[in-house]
Amino acid sequence: MLMKQDSSSPPKPDRFPKPVRFIFPKPVRFITLFIFSVVLQSLSAQHISVESFVPAINDMDARINPKRDQNGELAALIKVITTETGFSWEAGMLGIVATEQKVSEIWVYIPRGSQRITIKHPQLGQLRNYAYPIPIEAATVYEMRLVTGRIETTVIPPELESQWLLITAEPNTALIYLNDAFEATGVLQKRLLPGTYTYRVENNLYHTEAGRITVTSDKRAELSVKLKPNFGFIEVKSTPETGARVQINGRDAGFITNGKSEQLQSGDYTVTVIKEQFQPSSRQVTVKDNETTLLTLNMAPNFATVEVKLPSDATLFINNERRSTGNWSGRLNAGVYTFEARKDKHRPAKQDMQLQVGDLRTIELEPQPITGSLDVVTNPPMANIKLNGKDFGTSPNTIRNLLIGEYTILLEKHGHASVSKSITVTEGGSTLINETLPSGMSITITSDPTGAELFINNQKVGTTPYTGQLGFGSHRLKLVNRSKTVEETINVSQGGRTSFSFDVSVFRCGTDKLVDTRDGNEYETVKIGNQCWMKENLKWLPGVSPSKNGSNTSAHYYVYDYQGSSVSAAKATANYRTYGVLYNWPAALKACPQGWDLPSDSEWTVLIEYLGGNSVAGGKMKTTGTTHWGSPNTGATNSSGFSGLPGGSRSSSGYFLDLGNYGNWWSSTEYSSANAWCRFLFYLNAFAYRSSFNKELGFSVRCVRD
Repeated sequence: MLMKQDSSSPPKPDRFPKPVRFIFPKPVRFITLFIFSVVLQSLSAQHISVESFVPAINDMDARINPKRDQNGELAALIKVITTETGFSWEAGMLGIVATEQKVSEIWVYIPRGSQRITIKHPQLGQLRNYAYPIPIEAATVYEMRLVTGRIETTVIPPELESQWLLITAEPNTALIYLNDAFEATGVLQKRLLPGTYTYRVENNLYHTEAGRITVTSDKRAELSVKLKPNFGFIEVKSTPETGARVQINGRDAGFITNGKSEQLQSGDYTVTVIKEQFQPSSRQVTVKDNETTLLTLNMAPNFATVEVKLPSDATLFINNERRSTGNWSGRLNAGVYTFEARKDKHRPAKQDMQLQVGDLRTIELEPQPITGSLDVVTNPPMANIKLNGKDFGTSPNTIRNLLIGEYTILLEKHGHASVSKSITVTEGGSTLINETLPSGMSITITSDPTGAELFINNQKVGTTPYTGQLGFGSHRLKLVNRSKTVEETINVSQGGRTSFSFDVSVFRCGTDKLVDTRDGNEYETVKIGNQCWMKENLKWLPGVSPSKNGSNTSAHYYVYDYQGSSVSAAKATANYRTYGVLYNWPAALKACPQGWDLPSDSEWTVLIEYLGGNSVAGGKMKTTGTTHWGSPNTGATNSSGFSGLPGGSRSSSGYFLDLGNYGNWWSSTEYSSANAWCRFLFYLNAFAYRSSFNKELGFSVRCVRD
């Protein structure tokens, strides 16, 4: 073996040691080869260095011959200039994308952003963690020039004549032995010196095959071995029934009749079938290679057949073990048995019986009821009697042969209160029920506030709250709380209401607020003369009507300038909060809350005249200033407290008009089939106007207390 350093490119000073030459005489070449390897490893760490690393600006190979890294980006290409081969490369976590050996250079693809590389060589050693002097960009070519020692190695190996041996076995789980040594499973591929070898192929449940095979140097030796089965199967059937457990040589075989065994090694076996209520049956059978042996075993019965008849709601016990509710039939082993039928509130029916193999028996069992009687008397008589919902005639009556236990008795008679109670019927005894049916029931009457005088059927009975006995039928109630009187008729009936409550509170106009229970809105009130008015426009909004539709017969609701149909969106607008809702006349008629009304034309007239007549009343009804009314809002004093606002109107053609100029309010009085009376105020004067308008129009609503 000869190793020398290449003199064509001398190393730089102090970078490599001086050239070393190793000459090994032929007789000791295999021993000295190991010594050379050790010496070479001690020198290799100094035999790789980077002379230069620069970008190849005009080189486009990274784009013409692209490689992509694990993130799908184009890799950078380092062209390593060296005449040596056999290098390996490592680049830390980012890794090496690919390498390609070219003439006098190696192409190394690396990911964008790589910072270091380690260069390894089996003879020259390694250059660890070389740091790139410039950033590595995607799809860019760089040139790395390596300076290395040059190694020339001459190895003269010994020449041995050998050849391959190939043995394949079936099944592929078979074990292959060569010269009694285990070699492989299923397939053996081995290079051997020429000669004759013994082989053996074996597998569980197969016959072993063995022999000799000769390996020569001129061609591969081949052998295919197919082992012959050393197993078979047993198919087991049973009569007169299937489903028996199968044992083979005293062990559970894992299947039932009619069924087939797994593979069994050829030979003799004892097969037994076992099933409850039959005698076990056995037979010896021989399993042959690759054959299925059919075996049918007859099982002798070991039971009697019994049918037991009993009521459908009775429970059967055999030897105190629950078997069924209602009739039962089945098999029982020979022996002595106690059959018992049990039923609630009945005496059990019992029978003992000895059964023999092959018996066919029928038994009937009937539990006997345990009873008592019930005497029923009522005042008045002729009340209907029901026990647990079943009719038992009318009182007085004796009901016999009732099963013992708990019952609910219901006594009913027209014009009287029903009586319901729980009773107990005892064995052999007679239970007496004697009840008076009430002609009325207790009623409670309350009021808000309490302390109202209460009259029932024109007779004063005290003050609220009141509890007393009232007969069935209608009763006239009157409750008086100062100036407030409430009169109402109530009906007292069996199963009907037992308490009644009334509102007798006195509303204090101008102090109390009107609370609309339909939507929770609250309104200030004002007393003008003897009338109580809302001080704000009504905001009750059960729905929003389409802006282009109108009607003088069906109810429609609008919010000024709102064109949509969402109630919640309409309520969110500033116009709704300030001016309330615009109603056509059919909607206005039913808009006011309970206890308040849409004012009639005459009620409007009473208000206007109280305020001094049409020419001045408008000024006393309008809010002052020009925050809501147009300028100059002539004559506005709001001295009445009416606080009228200019909510405008909605025209019959679907347009919203006059917000800030006019305040318009409906009356409940009809002028004609198409028109109704209304009142309106105007910002330029103090008049309170009266006119009739089409019922389709949308106007504001003010309610007056009943």
